[in-house]
Amino acid sequence: MPRPLNIVLAAVAGLGAIAVGSYLAWPSDPVSRVTIDDPAQHWEREGFVEMVPPIQLPSSTAAATDVAVWLRIPERGVIHTRWSEARGGWVLEFPPGTVADRVEQRGADRARGVVDVRGTRLGDDHEEWMHTLRRAEPGPNAPLFGYEWPRSDPAAHQRATDELLGELAAIPPAAKMTPERRERYLASIRRKNDCASCHAHERPDNAVEGEHGLVNRGTDASGFFTPQTVLMDAVVLEGYGGVDPNLEDPAITLICPDGSQPTLKQGKRVRAVCPDRGVPVARLDYTRIDEQRLTKLCRARRYLLDHLDEQGRRVFASALDPCQKPDSS
Repeated sequence: MPRPLNIVLAAVAGLGAIAVGSYLAWPSDPVSRVTIDDPAQHWEREGFVEMVPPIQLPSSTAAATDVAVWLRIPERGVIHTRWSEARGGWVLEFPPGTVADRVEQRGADRARGVVDVRGTRLGDDHEEWMHTLRRAEPGPNAPLFGYEWPRSDPAAHQRATDELLGELAAIPPAAKMTPERRERYLASIRRKNDCASCHAHERPDNAVEGEHGLVNRGTDASGFFTPQTVLMDAVVLEGYGGVDPNLEDPAITLICPDGSQPTLKQGKRVRAVCPDRGVPVARLDYTRIDEQRLTKLCRARRYLLDHLDEQGRRVFASALDPCQKPDSS
């Protein structure tokens, strides 16, 4: 018996026009194949807003932003704000129907395009639906395909990952690799697809490198790293990635937990390091930020504030102060 049409349409609506291909799947099947036909336009067209944090995300490419985080909250959705003992501060909890996508691009100029998408759709009853998509073929605006699975079901996660890797093994670039290189390539994707272990809920910031995981930033009550930091002025600096654009950003100042200035260490990449493996804190000086970036940051802040509950609006009341200049928004 094929999946009822109304269930399929609900899945499509929940993912924001990501097409769900498992029309013949059983109703109880927790794994769905998903596609995006036009990644260059998809997120803006489907009502997502880019979450531009005050501290830039690590990149793999010099002079380019490889990773963007896009968020879509239901029109009437309310972000709840509550105190977190685990974090020792306020955290955001996003409403059902929210979709957050980490979108990674690679390539130069006209060859640049989306190569990887990892995201979460928040369902009812606190269920989270995670998804990963990759290119279906070479090309800067190649369609994307992947799978969605419920976070609470390890077997579904395993099967979704196996299905994804099975398809990737049969198409370029994996299909053109030597067996040894292809095995390493697919193993790397499998490791990165362990989304739940990384996106713990209300995880504290790392005070020292690697304290709670690879990512130094903590998470909100929905397990997201980036959206809540959009409302902050100071954020812990990341240690992963090939390029840290903050190190040469005149609008960013760095300080170590002990109050000293970080030193720059040259290795495979230039990193800001603190005594005793402490994690530097980066602070944005709004008087030195470029107008284009400030405009995008303010748009993200307004979007979040429009959906915050009363407690959140009190906690983050000053978030729009830098956005009051007439030419900044």
